Amino acid sequence: MKKILVFSNGEKIGDGIIKLPFIYDLKKYFHNSQIYWLTNGNTVYKTVLNSFVKNKLDYVYDNSNINYLPFTKLSNRYQLEQIEFDLIIDTQKTFLKTLTLKKLKTKYFISNSTNNLLSNIRSNRKFPYKKDVYYLENLYNMLELFLNKKIEKRSKIEVPQNIIIKVSSLFNPLKKYFGIAPGAGEKNKIWPYNNYFEIIDLLRDKGYEPCFFFGPDDDFIRNKFLERYGDLFEPEKRLNNLINVQCIMACTYNLVFALSNDSGVSHILSTSQCYLFKLFNDKKPSKFNIVDNKIRSISPKLGDSINEISVNLVFQEINKIL
Repeated sequence: MKKILVFSNGEKIGDGIIKLPFIYDLKKYFHNSQIYWLTNGNTVYKTVLNSFVKNKLDYVYDNSNINYLPFTKLSNRYQLEQIEFDLIIDTQKTFLKTLTLKKLKTKYFISNSTNNLLSNIRSNRKFPYKKDVYYLENLYNMLELFLNKKIEKRSKIEVPQNIIIKVSSLFNPLKKYFGIAPGAGEKNKIWPYNNYFEIIDLLRDKGYEPCFFFGPDDDFIRNKFLERYGDLFEPEKRLNNLINVQCIMACTYNLVFALSNDSGVSHILSTSQCYLFKLFNDKKPSKFNIVDNKIRSISPKLGDSINEISVNLVFQEINKIL
């Protein structure tokens, strides 16, 4: 039985969701292997996303707090030096952490840190090292480099069928719904809520009903929408016994499309079950957005703020798929 270790800095909810297809494909191609997921900090694979990975990851070791000093154990929490791995995939790019990870015994080591300098499988013409790509692509690049083949059909995020059925019962099958996720953890990522009001009103005139999703830091914005529209259709509020991540994902099976800022909620909505329009600030969308024909990026000119994205532009982009 092979032993594979994947090292990361840790995962918040957005990062954790983004990496799920990679984890599924890792287990798919190494189904007879033991897979270790090691993080330097916290990971949601130990908490809210544990149900998504419990049959995919054999061991989740969080908060390893790796030791950088030479001739010391990698981590005081875990006995990893006793294990001989067949493959280590280093998903972060800090040289010192990569160098420290080399304390472990392994047959093959792959890292994007310093252009594969410390890897013993190097990128080549068939699988070149790529800069400024979405970091999920970097994970797949390393996996494909080891497999020596392209993964043409990637795994999709799995939502249990019973949850899809339960959530779908909240939606009227005679209506057409769209999702709205107007918040974000970082204030400079938030498109003005008055713009969302305009979009919602325009789409309601076309016969579409809004379905709202708010994050844990979005109380102020939620109150603005309550003032404007009164009662809001928020499936999460109606099914308190479900994990909110699973509820939001299941909602996408009932939406024509969703509109969101670049946020944790937008990652949860990225199931490819409905179109998703993501509004970015001055970041480069290619580095922060999954490659999928159902996910469309809308961003201002380089250097401008998200406030410069016009309502008309967003409405035009949405109309292309309606």
